[in-house]
Amino acid sequence: MKPYVKSNKNDIIDAGAIAEAAMRPTTRFVAVREENQVGLQALHRIRDRMVGSRTRLINQMRAFCLEYGVRLRQGAGIFKLELPRALNDQGNDLSPVMHLVGDLFADLRRLKERIREVTEEIEAVADREDVTRRLMTIPGIGALGATALLAAIGMCAGSA
Repeated sequence: MKPYVKSNKNDIIDAGAIAEAAMRPTTRFVAVREENQVGLQALHRIRDRMVGSRTRLINQMRAFCLEYGVRLRQGAGIFKLELPRALNDQGNDLSPVMHLVGDLFADLRRLKERIREVTEEIEAVADREDVTRRLMTIPGIGALGATALLAAIGMCAGSA
């Protein structure tokens, strides 16, 4: 639309540019997204935000422990095994305030459960939709990738 705006931007000029662009034979239009697409995309965005929060939480707890000389290996799975051991080890120099890291670890477990719930909801959509089942036959495309494509390009038959 930008090439069709002739002068300073205002509502009247924008409306004229839209009308002119719509009459051009080379103008490509974007389909209106269906409600189920918007809902599915929201699920993906919520899950992505929670996964990012989980990563930030793990990094913060790892940094707190490192301040006291307690090194924990990289990787979320290893971290979840090593942190409780480090907090319960009487031989390290963790301050009494570090019990708060235990509280953060409880937050991490709750966040992990919420991520699992949203993932299961997304996987249920993948099982329900014919398009996603066909997409998942392609090597390397699972339920999350197939539903992300479905949310982005459409072709939903059911609801999210």
